Amino acid sequence: MTLCFYFVLFGVIMLTHKQREVLSFITAYHDTHKITPSFDEIKDAINLKSKSGVHRLIDALVVRGYIIKLARKARAIEIIKPLDPLPFHTPSTCSVPLFGKIAAGLPIEAIQNESWDIPGIDYIEIPSSLLKSNQHYFALEVEGDSMIDAGILEGDLGLFFPQDNPKNGQIVVALINNEEATLKYYYKKDATIELHPANKKYAPQIYSSENVHIQGQLHALWRNYG
Repeated sequence: MTLCFYFVLFGVIMLTHKQREVLSFITAYHDTHKITPSFDEIKDAINLKSKSGVHRLIDALVVRGYIIKLARKARAIEIIKPLDPLPFHTPSTCSVPLFGKIAAGLPIEAIQNESWDIPGIDYIEIPSSLLKSNQHYFALEVEGDSMIDAGILEGDLGLFFPQDNPKNGQIVVALINNEEATLKYYYKKDATIELHPANKKYAPQIYSSENVHIQGQLHALWRNYG
């Protein structure tokens, strides 16, 4: 595997910009008022259009262990972990859309929306120093074990840039029959495309070139060691 296309950033997955904004507001509000804000106050403070967006952000903070929700209380939030400083102490970060999961095994649901500004899509914050300024990126969570010999594990977050004409041997997101997406090594041979796993348990997948659309190339991996 070529190192310029893959590296692991050791540490935890960062909160998204909106998650940090919500937690920061809740903390500041509590410090001032000695109670936590209502969902309506959070919605207005961070300029969300509906409370459903607040619920998703709150649920994400619960899963990540920053807050808990208290049953049968009007202001049903309790902070149990303070906001972490941004890793790497970088002066700036870029928001990268997290489109869902990508199969490193059998193909699964395809990336259907290629927009870079999608309502309801979660984002992760990546230090700008790790990205090329003239390039767009998107993230996908790895599911499956077919790329483990390439150091790609289930639960990793893959960071990709759009690419529809990769070189042989590069790791790509391949859209198959406009329905299913998978993560594999790419090899083009005449009128066929071979998608090779990095696990001896799996055989290469061979398709007609017209049935495969390459959507992105792997740039980096984020791994959570928590």
